[in-house]
Amino acid sequence: MLTVRLMGELEIENDGRPVVLPNSRRARLLLAWLALHPGRHPRSRLAALLWPDVLDTSARANLRSALWALRVSLGEAGPGYLITDPEGVALVGKPLTVDVREFVRLAGEGQSEAAVALCRGELLDGFDDEWVYRERAEHQHRLALALRAQTRQAEARGRADAALVAAQRLLELEPFDEGACRDVMRLLAGRGETNEALQVYASLVRRMRVELDCVPAPETKTLASKLRGPIPVNDSRPIETSTVRTHPMVDRYSELTRLREYWHEARNGHGSVVAVVGEGGIGKTRLCDELQSDAEHVGALVITAAAGPLEVGRPFALWSEVLAELVDDTDDESARLLSVSENARPAVDPRLERSRLFESVVTVIARAARVRPLLIVLDDLHRTDVSSLELAVHVGRRVARMPVLLVLTRRRQPSRPDVEAALGALRACGALRLVLDLAPLSDTGMRNLIRSVAELPPSTVEQITAAAGGSPLLAVEAGLACARGADIIVGLTEAVHAALYRLSPPARRLVELLAVAGREIGRAELLAMRLPEPERAETEALGADLLQIRDGLLGFRHALLAEAVYGDLRDPLRAQLHDEFAELLRRRAGHRDGGSRAAEIAHHLRAAGRDALAVGQLVRAAAAARAVAALPEAVGFLHEATTIDPYDHELFIEIAEVQAWRGLLEESDAAFARALELTAPDDNGALISAWLRRGRWLRGGICHPRESRRSYCSALDVLDRDSVADPAARLEALAGLAWAEAVAGDPARCNELLLELTRLLGRTVPSDLLVHDIGVARAHALLRAGRFEDSYAPLIAAAAAAGRSGRPEMGYSCLINATSAAACVGDFDRALDFAERCLALVEPNGLLRLTIYTYSARATILRRLGRFDEAETACRLEADLADRIGRPDLEGLACHDRGLLALARNDPVRAAAHLARALELHAPVSRPHTRLWRAEALTLATRFDDAADELSATAEEPITPGDFPDMLQARVDRIHGLIATADGNYPRAHTHLTAALSAWQRQAGTDEAGQRYSATIIDLGRPPLSSLPDPQHECAAITTDLAAIGASRGRSSEDAS
Repeated sequence: MLTVRLMGELEIENDGRPVVLPNSRRARLLLAWLALHPGRHPRSRLAALLWPDVLDTSARANLRSALWALRVSLGEAGPGYLITDPEGVALVGKPLTVDVREFVRLAGEGQSEAAVALCRGELLDGFDDEWVYRERAEHQHRLALALRAQTRQAEARGRADAALVAAQRLLELEPFDEGACRDVMRLLAGRGETNEALQVYASLVRRMRVELDCVPAPETKTLASKLRGPIPVNDSRPIETSTVRTHPMVDRYSELTRLREYWHEARNGHGSVVAVVGEGGIGKTRLCDELQSDAEHVGALVITAAAGPLEVGRPFALWSEVLAELVDDTDDESARLLSVSENARPAVDPRLERSRLFESVVTVIARAARVRPLLIVLDDLHRTDVSSLELAVHVGRRVARMPVLLVLTRRRQPSRPDVEAALGALRACGALRLVLDLAPLSDTGMRNLIRSVAELPPSTVEQITAAAGGSPLLAVEAGLACARGADIIVGLTEAVHAALYRLSPPARRLVELLAVAGREIGRAELLAMRLPEPERAETEALGADLLQIRDGLLGFRHALLAEAVYGDLRDPLRAQLHDEFAELLRRRAGHRDGGSRAAEIAHHLRAAGRDALAVGQLVRAAAAARAVAALPEAVGFLHEATTIDPYDHELFIEIAEVQAWRGLLEESDAAFARALELTAPDDNGALISAWLRRGRWLRGGICHPRESRRSYCSALDVLDRDSVADPAARLEALAGLAWAEAVAGDPARCNELLLELTRLLGRTVPSDLLVHDIGVARAHALLRAGRFEDSYAPLIAAAAAAGRSGRPEMGYSCLINATSAAACVGDFDRALDFAERCLALVEPNGLLRLTIYTYSARATILRRLGRFDEAETACRLEADLADRIGRPDLEGLACHDRGLLALARNDPVRAAAHLARALELHAPVSRPHTRLWRAEALTLATRFDDAADELSATAEEPITPGDFPDMLQARVDRIHGLIATADGNYPRAHTHLTAALSAWQRQAGTDEAGQRYSATIIDLGRPPLSSLPDPQHECAAITTDLAAIGASRGRSSEDAS
């Protein structure tokens, strides 16, 4: 008999013996789904359910892998229970027992107590996928009905204690169920526990007021009135939103004056960034508090956000606090940073998505600043996540023309190179105007501060001053402790310890939970804590000067206080508190916002020693990070998951894909190799899925057609030896291989593969994505053959298919290739039309990087057409957008285009300056050709020595096939010819110019243009429009140079005669 238990942790038994579950989480989830849902299920539905973020073919192959893993785990029992066919899957057979099905049967027969007894825990404990949350909610509803029935049955049988237990369990399950609340109140009162009954009512009132903004129903109020006259709870008591105890600021007036200067400039529309640096407790936050008071006094909008512990936070956690104050329901893009939900599909190209998200944040800030000046304080930058740092740099670069002051605070230690790099980037672009390095307070300042918080004898003040070492925080805490009767405190831990152990157990528990949380909490979270009277505990803790309420959030007055409390916890208690807070977060998260708290939940589960439950949360956290293009954080979460579950090959596949999108081929290959090691040789589904995914990401994250070709060949090898036909996977592999052969392999083989694709498809209507892949492969085969005009039709068809698939970036790729193809044959009017189509795709979709490339293409085409003013406008738009997104390399691309335009307009001085800047910024162009263009400009500007230096530098540049190496010597010869002409050495000039002309004439007559085109795509990862050579133009220019030499020789002869 096969027994499957889904309530609590997933377990299987076969004839009473435990079955070892598969290593793959997805295989275990597949088993759970099949056990929950009797009957046959289509493979397509299961694949989409379990792998929603991969292509259909890979998802179906993954499903096969999961089924293979289940068969291995079930052993001999597998064929009798796991029934599969090419289209469907079912878990059937007799005898088969599933605890959830048994629960439903018993509850339906009225055996509520027996049904409830089967519940070992929440459904599929440890799994947190979207569909699991839905199933869990449905099961929770069934359990609530069973508990309600059990309460009634127990009461009817005179078992009041059992009825109370069932009612209490129901109220815990459904905290807003007033019927359950009334049952608990009534049963407690029946036992003579009237005060406890009223406490239950008071808790309900608080929860409803804070979370639902309503009050209990009349019947619930009536019951409370009967138990004890007038209700002591004020249903409409306002919530206190600010209880911040501040102490006078001393010895920081010069620093405050400087901050006020920059705030004054910001109010007048000249925004900037300032940094406040100092050790913990030195007064950074206090100084910023004074500045905030000034800003609020003049009606400015003030937003403060503090970073939590680095190992806890989700991507953009710091900015989520800022955006929560600014974003309304219409800000879809910025709202994604708030939710960071796994429900949002991962960015198709994270590099594009990141720019779009960053720009949306700037837009929200600019809109708010148009209403009133804005002061943003980002506290404890040393604790924030990498993505928040990068966004801070992006925002900081953009506030120069806004009434916005961005204040960053950080400690000197621990040292973080990425924080230093962020501040360096802001300083380099001129955004970081001021760095205040706070020194310890003077002894006089310390004495004044201590006297301001407590009346103490002079000798005590002196002792505290000597012990505090210039730290305002330590001085305040020591002064408060002494005022309460403690001995002289010499350390922060001692001061916190003294305050903590004067508290009652509930108040101490609250403080300890806050220390474990590592952040501020809202009212709803406070009331969700398992404390007898949370608001009373809160009041007591506030009175001990450890906590404060700021903007409705409860937290420590200073991060060092939280660190001191946390450090004072013993390991068993610390683990227990982490477990309790993780459970609180999981109860409150649900399926809608679970992704936003997944990393935090995982951290607390791990700190509680429940690593196995943390894996699912880490996977969700990685998916949420990918959804907002936070790739470093996504990799970090996945790597952490592999330290717990090192045998799940799918985790390593995910790591490999994310690393590829980051452009880290070596790291991607290492993770992929590990995934293959963990995949059984006969697990064909897993191998097919892995190779197909790698083939595709090597066409996107990294443009590596040769490795992509190897991946698709490997997928086809597995398909060839597989006994189960998978036509969709074969079609995808053939289309991908055709593209790779077209770009970097054998074009004839590409045509053979396309014919095979056509044969396999027959009358089947292909998916839009497959139509796109086939069109792109066919077009690149034509491009490589130099049949540029013939490539238009397949590229246009592929772009249309990409549009139907909702993939504008893929449509852009097709059309920009068509743009370059038209330029290759000199049809610049047609090229301009294609470029305009590109712009219509990328601009409305916020694809900023692609918009820059499109403006670059327009500038190049307009320059070739001689429409220089329009080309200048395109260059300006390109440069402005590159500056907006803060990409130096793309700023360099704009400089490159401006340099070539200046050269075409006979402005060599300006051309040389722009091209030098392009080289300095490492523009994504051919460096050897850029140096030669600059050498030409320097020659025309009569700076011959500098031109010679540039020629020497060209020789030191690495040369790849995408640099058109056979054309470099032609350019060198022309420059030598121009220099010789300027020196009056006409024979030498004639020799060089004639050699250059011959080289360009050979290029004009060759059929290798397509090969050069493909080589450049591989090198640059995009069509080579801005670097495309124009042999006819070059020949015309050199012919003009030779004519000038002839004329000069003629004049020289006349002068000599």
